[in-house]
Amino acid sequence: MQISKKTVLVSSALLSVVLHGVLLGMAPRIPMLHPYDVSNLTKPNFQVRLVEERRVPEETSPADRSGLVSRPSSVRDLLKREADVTTPGDSLLNPVADMAMLQRRLAMERVTQEKDITPDETVLREIDTKLVEISQQEMRSNLEIVRRLVAPSTTRIIDEGENPVFRGDNDLEQEEVLVFSQQIAASFEPVRVPVSAPPERREPIESVSQDTPLSPLDTNEAPPNLLQLEQERVRSPLAGTSSRDSGKYDFLDDMVNVTLEKYIPKNEPYGYFRLCIAPKTDATLQILPKDITFVIDASSSITQRKLDNTLAAVRSALQQLRPEDRFNLIIFRDNPSLFQPAPVPATPENKTAATNFLKNIQSRGQTNIYEGIRPVMDMPRRPGIPSIVVISSDGRPTTGMVDARNVINALTEENRFQNSIFAFGGGSTVNRYLLDLLAYRNKGESYVAPSIEKMTNDFQKFLQRLSDPILVDCSIDFGRLNAEDVFPKEIPDFYRGQAVTIYGRFDPKKDREFAIRLVGKAGDRQKEVVFREDLTRAGSGDDRIARTWAFRRIYHLIGEMCRYGETPERLDEIRTLSRKFNIRTVYD
Repeated sequence: MQISKKTVLVSSALLSVVLHGVLLGMAPRIPMLHPYDVSNLTKPNFQVRLVEERRVPEETSPADRSGLVSRPSSVRDLLKREADVTTPGDSLLNPVADMAMLQRRLAMERVTQEKDITPDETVLREIDTKLVEISQQEMRSNLEIVRRLVAPSTTRIIDEGENPVFRGDNDLEQEEVLVFSQQIAASFEPVRVPVSAPPERREPIESVSQDTPLSPLDTNEAPPNLLQLEQERVRSPLAGTSSRDSGKYDFLDDMVNVTLEKYIPKNEPYGYFRLCIAPKTDATLQILPKDITFVIDASSSITQRKLDNTLAAVRSALQQLRPEDRFNLIIFRDNPSLFQPAPVPATPENKTAATNFLKNIQSRGQTNIYEGIRPVMDMPRRPGIPSIVVISSDGRPTTGMVDARNVINALTEENRFQNSIFAFGGGSTVNRYLLDLLAYRNKGESYVAPSIEKMTNDFQKFLQRLSDPILVDCSIDFGRLNAEDVFPKEIPDFYRGQAVTIYGRFDPKKDREFAIRLVGKAGDRQKEVVFREDLTRAGSGDDRIARTWAFRRIYHLIGEMCRYGETPERLDEIRTLSRKFNIRTVYD
C-alpha cells in the first residue's frame, strides 16, 4: 500500500496540533512555568553607599624625596638615574625580624632529630684504610727505582688490634714474606752438644744475590771456631776492674773461649762485630742448682692432644731434676692452680706427688695468661741461683688481660726478682708476638714446634738446654765502646754447652781497642771474664754480621714500641734498616 505525500503532511500537522494542546492544558500544573511573585521576597540585608576613591601616596626613600620618582617620565630621565642608588624599604620579602619574639618561639619549639648524625666507626676505619691504600699507591707511582727480576712480595696493612707476627724458617713454605726469625729472642747460639741439641731445623738457604730475601737471623749458624786466645792482664780502660789478688772474684779466663770477628762494609762509616763467649767443652765448671716453675695452659684453646703432649714432656723433665733443684707447677685456665705455694726440692716424693698432680687434666675454660704467670713473680728467688719460668701456651688470652702488649709490659714490670722466662708452643695457631717478646724482655727465648706430633720430643730438647746453669745475673762493661749499639741489652744466663753471642757496631776511625769485662754470679761467688783485643787484628767476617746486628736492632725497636708505643722515629728506623739490610718486616 502506498501512502501519498499529502496524506503524510496532513497527519503530521494534526499530530502537532494535538501535542501543543496537551502542553498548554498541563501548563498550570508545572512549577517552573509559574510567574514569580516579587512581593513575597524578603528585603535585602545589605546597603550600598557610593564613596569617592582616595589613593594612598607611596612611601618614598630619601632619594625619592629629593626628586627621584618611581617611574621615569622619559628615556632621558631614565638615563640620568642610571647611577642612582636606592635603599629598598621594608617589604613582605624583606621584613624586619623581631629577634625577641623569634628567640622566644625557638625556645618553645621542640626540635626533633630525624636522622642519627653520629659517625659510624666502621665506615670511618674503612675510609682511613682506603686513604692509606691510595697514598701508598701514589707513593709507589712516584718512586723511580731500578727494576730487577725478583719474586713479587706481598704488602698488607695491619688491622686494628693486630700485632706483628714473628715467623721462623718453618713458615717459608706457606708464606713468601719472612718477618722475623723464630728464635731471635734467644740470646743463645744453638747448642752443639748432642745431649742439649735444640729441635732439628732446616738450614737456611744462603744466596749471593741481594735481590733474594735472606733469613734475618741464621738460627743454625754455628759459633765461630773458638780459638784459644791469650788473655792480657791489662785492665784499662775498664772501669771498676778488680785485682786478681783481691779474692773477690773467680776468674773464668781459663774456662771459656772468647772469639771476636768484625766486618767493615765499603764506603760506610761504621763497622760491625760479633763477640762469642762459650764455655770450654773440657773445662771443669761448677753446675749450679736451679729453681724452675712450669706454667701450663690447660684452657679450651689448647686441644687435648697438645695438652697431653705437653704434660708428657713436663713429667719427663721432672725426672731429670737433681736433688738440689727446686720446682713448682702451675696449671691455669681463667685462674691458676698451684702444685705448691712455693718451689719445693726435687725429692722422689715430691716428684711422685707432682706426677699425680698432672694426671687427668682436661682442656677446658678460658685463657688468662697474666694470672697464670703472675704468682711466680711474687716468689723470692735464691741469691746466685737461676730462677727459670717455662710457660707452655698458645699465647692467646681470652679473659682478664687480653691485650698482648699489656700482658708483656705488666709481667715484665712485675718481674722484680729477674726470673728468666722461656716460652714454648706448638702448631700454627700460636701468637708468637706475645711469646717471643715476653721471653726476649725477660732474658729468655721462645720456640714453637711446627708439628703437634713432635711436641713432646721438641719440648724435652728445649728443656734440656736449661739443665746445667753455670753463671747468672750477668752484666758486661764495654769500656770506651758505645754500648747503645750493642745487642742484646740484657745478657742471658750461661748454661753448659751454650754460647752467648753479642753483636755491636763501632767506628773504625775511633774504636781500635776492644775491651770487655763480663761479671756474673755463681751461688755466693762472683765470676769474671776480661777480654781485650785490637780490632785491626780481629778476625774478619762476612756481611751476615752486619745483617744479624740490624735484625737485633730491629727486634730491640719492636720491644721498645711494645713498651712505649709506636713513634714515627722508630718506624722510620725500622724501615730504613729493613731496606738497607734486606730484612722484611710487616712495617715495610
